[in-house]
Amino acid sequence: MLQPPQIPPNTTREQQLLTERMVLTATELGIGVVQGIAAQYLLLRPGISLRDFTHILDQYLAKAKAAVARGDSINDI
Repeated sequence: MLQPPQIPPNTTREQQLLTERMVLTATELGIGVVQGIAAQYLLLRPGISLRDFTHILDQYLAKAKAAVARGDSINDI
């Protein structure tokens, strides 16, 4: 189960709200990326299982991390 991020004790309410907005924006972006990948794979493999799709996402993430570590664009993977 996801836990909310721990807020340092000296954080102001404004800082907390800004952090929450940033987390929400990053989450929305991540969900959008996953939806885009899902749409592509459903066209290639209709009826793909959740297990197989999760495996594809894991592979994509590993390739993306390696590309970033090399200083390459993830658009080329």
